[in-house]
Amino acid sequence: NALTPVMCAEKENASNRLIQHTGTKNKRYLTMVSTIIHNSYYSDLKVELIADMLYLNRSYLSALFKEHTGKSIKQYLLDYRLHKAQVLLRQTHLKILDIAFKVGFKDPLYFTRAFKQRYGITPTQYRNDSDVVIPTTFPTII
Repeated sequence: NALTPVMCAEKENASNRLIQHTGTKNKRYLTMVSTIIHNSYYSDLKVELIADMLYLNRSYLSALFKEHTGKSIKQYLLDYRLHKAQVLLRQTHLKILDIAFKVGFKDPLYFTRAFKQRYGITPTQYRNDSDVVIPTTFPTII
């Protein structure tokens, strides 16, 4: 049962189509994860909930996301929440406590620690020092 050159080419084309289709499907999942996070970051959002919304296994989705973005879904969510907080700190007069809750943190102390770890200064320092510049754009994942 030797494969003819035509059969080999057909098999390779089918394999390439499958890889291309899988790549397109994976990009769609990544886009959907990003959309869910961007639309629901302020809620009690968890990786397991996102996976359930997409009818995917949590481990599979996590591995796929990390492979294509270089960061975990949890880290991407944290980064997005901190980004939204950063914008609110400069554009509103809301209390830091209120901003923490508004962007999805349940614990304002954890928010302050995470903000300082990410940006090197506390939310209060960032708000009060207009000389501090942190990029206000958030990178896309696709």
